[in-house]
Amino acid sequence: IYRDIKDYIYRVITGLGGGKSGATYINHGKVLTKGYTLTARYDFSNWLSLGGNFTEINTRNNVKTYANSDAANLTYGARMPNVPYLFANSDVTFYWHDFGRKDNMLTAVYDNFYVKSFPRFSEALGNQAESEFVVPTQFSHNVSVSYSMQGGRYNLSFECQNITDAKLYDNFKLQKAGRAFYGKVRISL
Repeated sequence: IYRDIKDYIYRVITGLGGGKSGATYINHGKVLTKGYTLTARYDFSNWLSLGGNFTEINTRNNVKTYANSDAANLTYGARMPNVPYLFANSDVTFYWHDFGRKDNMLTAVYDNFYVKSFPRFSEALGNQAESEFVVPTQFSHNVSVSYSMQGGRYNLSFECQNITDAKLYDNFKLQKAGRAFYGKVRISL
């Protein structure tokens, strides 16, 4: 991945007055992005699938001076804040064809994702070691089971996200919901 971006639009938190904050998008200007993604998948004999990917992306501020000024940009060359730069996920899926009767299939899936800690503010503006200024490393595990009947005409699915009830956060360190259970019924007419 290599992108020399001229109009980088990203989300920031701004004060709305009265002690309230809100999210808005701003055009930052120039950003240089370099990185790579590695992906692998292995399917075995129509009953097992293993896969995953790993991404490292380095998104750096490429604005040398402030707009309409000759003043040096203090965050020039620093990593952009609120942007994860190292993350990965993997999954394993088992398929049982003709489970219970012909044209039915039972599917069981385990997947996970990992996000390395990243700064909420520019690294150029001080000590980022303080935990309040860093979105912590996250590792989440999910499981699901689906049963498809009559060649996919009827489907039942159950899922548990974040089975370990780990603390997960968005890019602004707002904590996400913990362990969650979902069910789904689908009928194709």
